[in-house]
Amino acid sequence: MSLYDDASLIQVPSLYKDGLLVSTVPEDRSGDFVFSRGSNLAATRVGPGPDFFIEKGRENLLLQSNQFDTTWTTSSSASITSGQADKDGGTSAWKLQAIRASTAYVRQLIDASSNVSTFSFYAKAGTSNWTFVNCVNVTGFFDLANGAVGALGGGSNVVDASITSVGGGWYRVSLTGLGVIQQRIYTASANGNSVSAVGDNIYIQDAQLEVGLAATEYIETTTTTGTTGILEDTPRFDYSNGATCPSLLLEPSRTNLIQSSEYFGAWGITNGSVTANDLVSPEGLINGTKFQITGASVLSQTITSVAGTATTFSVFAKSGNHSIFRLGNVSSTQRAAWFDLSTGTKLNVNGGTSTIENYGNGWYRCTASFTSSVDGIYFIALSASGGSTTPPSSGSNINIYGAMVESNASFASSYIPNHSGGTITRAAETSLVTDIDSLFGSNNTFYSEFIYYTSNTSTFLEVNQNGGAANLLQISATSSNKINYTIFANGAFVASRSTNVLLTDGKMKVALKYDGTNYKVFLNGSLVDTYAQTSIPISLNRIYCGNARGSQQFGKGISQTLLFPSALSDADCITLTTI
Repeated sequence: MSLYDDASLIQVPSLYKDGLLVSTVPEDRSGDFVFSRGSNLAATRVGPGPDFFIEKGRENLLLQSNQFDTTWTTSSSASITSGQADKDGGTSAWKLQAIRASTAYVRQLIDASSNVSTFSFYAKAGTSNWTFVNCVNVTGFFDLANGAVGALGGGSNVVDASITSVGGGWYRVSLTGLGVIQQRIYTASANGNSVSAVGDNIYIQDAQLEVGLAATEYIETTTTTGTTGILEDTPRFDYSNGATCPSLLLEPSRTNLIQSSEYFGAWGITNGSVTANDLVSPEGLINGTKFQITGASVLSQTITSVAGTATTFSVFAKSGNHSIFRLGNVSSTQRAAWFDLSTGTKLNVNGGTSTIENYGNGWYRCTASFTSSVDGIYFIALSASGGSTTPPSSGSNINIYGAMVESNASFASSYIPNHSGGTITRAAETSLVTDIDSLFGSNNTFYSEFIYYTSNTSTFLEVNQNGGAANLLQISATSSNKINYTIFANGAFVASRSTNVLLTDGKMKVALKYDGTNYKVFLNGSLVDTYAQTSIPISLNRIYCGNARGSQQFGKGISQTLLFPSALSDADCITLTTI
């Protein structure tokens, strides 16, 4: 008989939907947790294998994305006809045709000018072989006969343009740029000529406008925008480090101070260049950037951070024809950390601490943490060797993706994408189940399996009565890397105790039980604390996991939360917590 058969509540990251974390026990769903994070798409996770790509929330900002006779406006020189043969063998495509010799187009007016944005749609040649895309500040011609990008307009506002065959004469046309304020699709007579002759036509379907450097999988929309992926209140089941079973991320609120975290063309650069959408990134899209130098090059942003607080700078990086680079912060003196991307190792560090983590396919997430005395410049630079500020030879390059600066942060949290000219904040995450009086006994055992990460202080498991402190049992990790537990019973403070065993980075299993005589804590298969005490919390009816009662996360994720309505034996607690 398994110990799990005795549990009255079992929460493992397995099933979820937006705003709800499903518990496998009890089966009547009374043990399901309400999950909350916030109101934007700032959260990411590492998805499951075999790819383990970074996954985001995605949104198609267009309305009625394949109903070109509704929200879309058709020019007086054009007609739009539904029911055409589509790329998938159906009849959901549309024929866009010029009815007089003029500009023939359909359009929407979605202002995405505050972000780097990508407009895409599927197109096939009709009597015309060209389509013209006009987003006002960025424009492009596309050859639908030969699958080639033609003339582009908009100068430095143009980030990228592509045309990709999807078979049957159909192509996905994509234009990425700055200052996108409307989306027009034309039938064009030739490269550089948007004026069509009478009868010129092309076929189109499935349009999408999204924030970011690359077109992602199409999202159908109706009278509202369409979203998918990691949404506002979606629990994040994370598979970092190639895990076969996920853990639940419960992170504190963090803000990415870096503007344009993936479009490095918006950064300041000297003696070098950046090429957007040059290679596959840790996201699995072709939106990684090549950073190449011609001398003592620095790629930088000036960040207004909070003076005197811990600040963490992070970026994903991959070797190009060079592998050693540094992350730094320049204020009155340079603070920097050096990394070798060929070996996946951190090298020298000046004025702070650093980490490097393997994200697969040659990509590493590199972090440098400093205490900033004044506002400063955060930079990425290539180095000839570890600890050196001397650049390597001209033409040396590395690849980068996903930069982030977090203030009041001694370590990097999960990546927060930012494509705007401002900052973006991921709200704190909480997980709460209420009204579960029947799942508690007079004596109880609580268990959690989690991934511990660095020195932080935060509640990660709390049981209480109606959300108050009259009857409460709280388990946390202290700033000195120890398990702490706090007890309130019958309206009175009972104790707050820390174990003497140090936590280390990695998997931890902890159980706390009380039997009316003693409280006992078990960690990774050992009894680590015994406290003789007869006062016990009563009328418990809630379990809380998260960060709302602490300023920082306790770890990278929770793999299990269990409640037993009895005090398990010492032997069972040792078995339960053994790694």
